[in-house]
Amino acid sequence: MPMSCARQILGTLLCAFLLGLPTATAQLQWTPRPEIEGRIGAAMGTDPTTGRVVLFGGSRAGASRLDETWEWDGFRWNRREPAHRPPARVLAAMAPDPARNRLVLFGGLGNAGRLADTWEWDGNDWRQVTSTNAPVARSRHAMAWHAATGRVVLYGGEVGLTLDDTWEWDGVDWRLRQPAHSPPPLAGLGMAPDPTRGVLVVHGGDGASGMLLPQTWEWDGVDWVDRSTGAGPIVEESLACCFDPGLGRVVLYGGDAPLPQLDLWSWDGARWWPGFTRHTPGHRTRHGMAVDDATGQVILFGGDLGITQPSDTWAFDGTDWAKVAETERPVGRINGGLAWDAHRDVAVSFGGLGTVGGLQETWEWDYRGWRQMQPAVSPPARSDHAMVYDGLRRRVVMHAGYAGGGVAHDDLWAWDGAQWTQLPNTNAPTSVFDHALAYDPARDRVVLFGGTGTAGATWEYDGNAWQRIVPATLPPWRMRHAMCFDAARGETLLFGGFVNGLPANDLWAWDGIDWRRLQTAASPPPRIDPVFAFDSDRGVAVLTGGTTGGFATPYTDLWDWDGARWTRRQPLRNLDPPRFGASATFVGSRGQLLVFGGRGPTSTLPLFDTWVLEPVVRATAIPFGRGCAGTAGIAALRSAEFLAPRVGRTARFEAGPWPAHAPVAWVFGVSNTRFGGARLPLSLDLAGLTGCDLLVSAEVSATSLADPAGHAALDLPIPNVPALLDDVLFLQCFGLDAAANSGGAVASDGLLLRIGGW
Repeated sequence: MPMSCARQILGTLLCAFLLGLPTATAQLQWTPRPEIEGRIGAAMGTDPTTGRVVLFGGSRAGASRLDETWEWDGFRWNRREPAHRPPARVLAAMAPDPARNRLVLFGGLGNAGRLADTWEWDGNDWRQVTSTNAPVARSRHAMAWHAATGRVVLYGGEVGLTLDDTWEWDGVDWRLRQPAHSPPPLAGLGMAPDPTRGVLVVHGGDGASGMLLPQTWEWDGVDWVDRSTGAGPIVEESLACCFDPGLGRVVLYGGDAPLPQLDLWSWDGARWWPGFTRHTPGHRTRHGMAVDDATGQVILFGGDLGITQPSDTWAFDGTDWAKVAETERPVGRINGGLAWDAHRDVAVSFGGLGTVGGLQETWEWDYRGWRQMQPAVSPPARSDHAMVYDGLRRRVVMHAGYAGGGVAHDDLWAWDGAQWTQLPNTNAPTSVFDHALAYDPARDRVVLFGGTGTAGATWEYDGNAWQRIVPATLPPWRMRHAMCFDAARGETLLFGGFVNGLPANDLWAWDGIDWRRLQTAASPPPRIDPVFAFDSDRGVAVLTGGTTGGFATPYTDLWDWDGARWTRRQPLRNLDPPRFGASATFVGSRGQLLVFGGRGPTSTLPLFDTWVLEPVVRATAIPFGRGCAGTAGIAALRSAEFLAPRVGRTARFEAGPWPAHAPVAWVFGVSNTRFGGARLPLSLDLAGLTGCDLLVSAEVSATSLADPAGHAALDLPIPNVPALLDDVLFLQCFGLDAAANSGGAVASDGLLLRIGGW
C-alpha cells in the first residue's frame, strides 16, 4: 500500500474515532464451491500472473458446451467467477503471453458453430480483444508461446476442411505468416515450446484426407523445419503436450492411434523417447496438460477414456505420474445432518433423503472439498435427524431421525473422525425426527426441542444421559424448525418450523433455566426447513432459505440476528437456486457458512451443490512480535471476540495486564518492517524501555486508561468506505509503568489488522 494512501486511511480511521462518524453495513457474498466434473476438449494453460494452471470450457457427456473457468491451486480445482467470460466452447486453444501477463484463448466449437474470437485472461477477469486481422473460425487447432519472438503462435485446425496456416498474436493484432515451408494441414495436433532450443514443437494430428500423420515439425520464428525421424509415437491425434521443466523436454501424452502403444513420450530435439512409469493416468484422448509453476509438475486433467469422462487430476514430476485429486462429492440429499468439528477443522455430513430413500454415507468437507469416509461400523440410513459438535469431548453427536416406512430411529451416535460409536440413549424421548439440536458449551449440554416423539418438551443431554426439563415457559410444539447456540449472548436460539400446521416465524431463547420469546419489530417471514447457524466471526445468528411448505418457492432472503433485532442483508450474489431442507454449519476457522444440498423450486430431485456465505474480505487480527515484562506481567494485545475491524462497524481492541488505571497509548502504523529510516522491530533499550521493541511505524495514536484490573480497551469505528476493504494496518500498545524500567513504560505485542467486510 502506498505510504500516502496509508496515511490517508489512518487519518480517516482516527477522524472516525474522534468524531464518531455514522456507520453502515458492507456486503456479504454467496460463493459456489462446486467440484470440477470430467470433460473433454477443455483448453488448459499456465497463467503467467500466478503460475497456476487455468482451464476453460470443454463439454461433458450428454451436456452442452461449457463456459466455466477453473484454476488449479496445487491441491484442488477452484471455480473462478469472473465478471466477464467467453461464450461456451470445446476444442479451443489457449497459450500464455508472459510478455503481457495474459493467457490468450482463441476459437473452438461453440453452441452455434465454430468461433473466431480472441479473449485474454489477466488472472481475475476475461476480456475480449478486437483486432484488425484474425484467423478464420476453427476448432482443434494448437497454440503456444514462442519466447524468441515474444508472440503467441497458432497453427492448423479445422473449419469443415483441415488448415495449414500459421498465425502470430502480438497482443494487438493477428498476423498471417508465409513461411517457406509448413507442416501439412493438421487438426487435433499437439504443440509446445522448447525454450532450451528456442523453438516450438508440433507433432501428430490428422491430415486433410483424415489420415493420421506421425510427423514432428519445429518452428524457429521464421520457418517450419521437418524433424520427423520415423521413430517414436506412430501417430497421435487429440493428444496433449507441454514442456516439462524438470526433464527439460517436451512431453506428449495420450491421443488416438491406429495401434496400441505407450502413452507417454518426450522429445529431446533429435528423437522421441518412450516414458515408462510405475503409475499411469490410462489411455485417454482430448484431455488437457499444462505446467504448474509452483511445483514444476505437469498437470493432466479430464479427457475421454472410451467409456467414461474421468474427473481425476494427475501430476507428472519427470519420473512418475501421481493422482493428486479426483472429484468426489455426496449425491444430492435433503434433510441431512451437517456439523463442524472444530478440533479437526472439518465439516461432517451423514445421511439425508436421496432419490431412492435414506442415505447411510459419512462425508467430510475441508477447504479442498468432500471426501467420503469408510468407517467399519456405520449408523443405519436416515433423514430428518439432528447433528451437533460436542466441543468438550471433541466428537460429532447424531440423534435419532426418520428410517422410512413410518419408523423412527431411537439411537444416539458419536463420530470422532475415524469411527462411529453408538452411545447409550438413556432416558431419551422415543421415535424422534424433524427435531433440532444445539450444543451449549458453557453448560456442556446438548439441547433438544420439537419434532415427533418429544411431547413438546425440552430435553438436555449431558454426555451420559438425557433429562426432560420442565421450564416455566415453553414454546409451542413444532417440527422442521431450526436451532443454534448464540455464543455472543450465551443462549440457544429457536426459529420457525411448523406450528399447529402452519409455518411460524417466532424466535425463542433458552438460557438453561427458561425459554423466553424474543419480540422484534421486524422478523423474517414464516418458514420451515430453513438454514440457521451462528456466525462466530461476526457474532450474529444467520437465517436463510426455507419455504412455507408444499411446492412454494423457497426464500432467497438473508437475515442476521444480533441479540436485539433482525437485519436483512443484501448479498452480492444470492444462493442459487434458493432451497429448503439444506444441510448447513458454520466453519469457524474460515468464517464461512457452509450449505450443502436441499431442494430447489423447480424439481423434486435433491440438490448436490455446495455453497459458502462469506464476507467479501474477511476481517482478521493476527498477533505478531512480543511484548516486554512490566510490574503486572507481559501485556497481550488482541481483537475483542466478534469485533474484528470491519468496514461500517466498530472494532474493539483489548490489551493487558497493565498497572491499575495506567494511561495506555494505542499506536497505529502502516508498516511492521520500517519506520522512517530504521528497521523494525526496533529495540527501545536506549529509551530506557529495557527489553521492549517498537513493532509498528507509529503514524497515528490514541489513548485510554486501564481499568482497576489492569485491562484497557479501544473502540474504533471504521467508516463505511469500500476502499478500506482489504487494507492492512498494524497496532501496538504502550502503557505507563513507572516501576518497570528507567523509561517508565512497557510495550505489548503487535496486531496485524486486515479490514474486512460483512
